[in-house]
Amino acid sequence: MDTLDRKAFIIALRLPLDLYTLFNSDCQCKGDLTLNIIENSLQIQIPESTNSSSKIYKADIIKSDEAYLFTVDKHKKARFKGKIHLQGRLQAEESEILQTIRKLNIKKEIKSNIVISESAKENINPKSFKLHEFHDLFSMGDQEQAIKKTVREKYGQCRKRGEELEVMNNIILAFRKQKYWSIKKIADELGQPDNFIRELVKKVAIKVKMGPNRQMYTLLENEGKVEEEKKVTDDNKKE
Repeated sequence: MDTLDRKAFIIALRLPLDLYTLFNSDCQCKGDLTLNIIENSLQIQIPESTNSSSKIYKADIIKSDEAYLFTVDKHKKARFKGKIHLQGRLQAEESEILQTIRKLNIKKEIKSNIVISESAKENINPKSFKLHEFHDLFSMGDQEQAIKKTVREKYGQCRKRGEELEVMNNIILAFRKQKYWSIKKIADELGQPDNFIRELVKKVAIKVKMGPNRQMYTLLENEGKVEEEKKVTDDNKKE
């Protein structure tokens, strides 16, 4: 770097808080500064007062093209001091003891978190996922019906028919909240026998014969919308 051919040049460094505090204190701070132009690195080594060891700060330095140094006197007049040739950010280097402790903690964490039993190793199949036998999906999130379904499956209990008018109202309410239903899903949702639900659903709904919701039911009032969806699906297939 041609700017470094001179005997003196300016380096701008961003200091960590502890080093900045040390430099601004009243104590006479002495240390060694090492600059390696070839490796673009700078090191400051400061002896610690409490023991015989030293604290080391290092920085990667880069060439500065558009930075200048000014000072301002008590009359608020700025004076040009020179061009900043290099700049960098000092960071404290970890001691050997701290590095050893950190590495041991990482190894300990890995060892404690990744524990696979021999039986688990034999059954590992990352491409296969299966829900628990009693887990099922309930579209409207009816927790009470989910619990009843689990109990029925566990103890072999049968569903009992409810009052017809009340069940019919619940069927219509379910179709208001969700447009398409299968007989099994709505029976699970309402906790009623499949055959009973099939009888009532056929009174107020029609089976969809085409499209993505084929073989499911929707309210009779949605019949025109189903035909429109079917037409859109057919047009998309032609394209």
